Amino acid sequence: MANGSLGRFLAPDGAPQLTRSLAWRRTLERWALIHRRAQEAPQDQVLAYVVAQIPMLSATGRHAVLGSPDGAAFVHSHVTGRQDATSDLAVLGAVHAERQPGDTRTLALQGSLVCRRQGVGRSVIIDQGSQLDGLSITLEDKTLSITARVAGAGCWRRELRRDGLPTVGAERRAPIGEGAWELVDGWSGFENDFDDGNESPLLDETSRVDLTRALKQAWSLLVAIAPGAAEEMQETARYVRPLRPRTGDTIPSFSSRDLPGVIFVGTHRRDGVPIEFTHLVESCFHEHLHNRLYLLESAYPLTVPETPPRCYWSPWKTADRGIDGMVHAIYVFAHLTWFWRRAATLSDAAIAKVAIRRSGEHFEALREALRTIATTTELAPAGEAVIAASQNLLEKPAGD
Repeated sequence: MANGSLGRFLAPDGAPQLTRSLAWRRTLERWALIHRRAQEAPQDQVLAYVVAQIPMLSATGRHAVLGSPDGAAFVHSHVTGRQDATSDLAVLGAVHAERQPGDTRTLALQGSLVCRRQGVGRSVIIDQGSQLDGLSITLEDKTLSITARVAGAGCWRRELRRDGLPTVGAERRAPIGEGAWELVDGWSGFENDFDDGNESPLLDETSRVDLTRALKQAWSLLVAIAPGAAEEMQETARYVRPLRPRTGDTIPSFSSRDLPGVIFVGTHRRDGVPIEFTHLVESCFHEHLHNRLYLLESAYPLTVPETPPRCYWSPWKTADRGIDGMVHAIYVFAHLTWFWRRAATLSDAAIAKVAIRRSGEHFEALREALRTIATTTELAPAGEAVIAASQNLLEKPAGD
């Protein structure tokens, strides 16, 4: 990526075409991995079917299958030889949604699935937590049928329409933004299984409706301030997994290189009280920025740590961190400062009040962090560009 392109990619309002290019590059890498794995493991019938279907899809269809968070999980499970029913089901559903009419095919899936809410193709399956064993999927022109065994309850079956229109036990998937921010509470494979003091709640219908309303408010604010970043989120923040702290009164959020396109966001406080939409928009934008850097790192290293690596004081963590964590934090909080400075210029007085306070808090911590790494020698050229873009952003007037 040339210096000019890198500068545009790091800009606060996003560079959707450049982000998409990096995301498609990652999709091609996934395709190479599963194609090679299919040759090494010809007995893997699900993998063989997907590898046979991918070349027959449109370019957009291939990216829709392999570029999604489900595609990442599918590639990981098959490359490691740990075939997973959840990601198999999701990717087969995505292939079915994108493929041209063809022969009917039935495939047996390995493993089991505890089903509460599960995205498959253009549908979300709704269940009460049944453990599904002996899963089988039949792909026809207009429908996708899933059968399984449930202990003590006999045969389990769902028939899904290719177009995603509601069927018995399933509803149509409905992202909150334009192809992004799809709630994945209850989706197997996207739980918060880190020992971090937070849990991933399964929302009841009232909570889901209330959260959807708040996220729509957050999305509207994001689009008003950074429409390019909102477009990028199809690649960087596709799925939103709600979080709730078990103790304390924090508003957690995080993302992981291992689950690209999934953002874990604090949506409720410990007592179940919903988080305000201004916190939601900050958390979602925050995690998008981390995922944007993860995309950049997949092509260009940001840091060259010394041996042993140095430690730097982080005013956000109030602890020492390595250079990688500092680069991410500086980039993210510089953009949040920019975001709230722009929000402060809006006509909504309540939002402006929040924005002035948040931008001030972030700016003070940023100045301290930038001083801390001023003499570092652990930045790669791309990392230097990230820090330079962050510094330049702090000098921009609020309306820019």
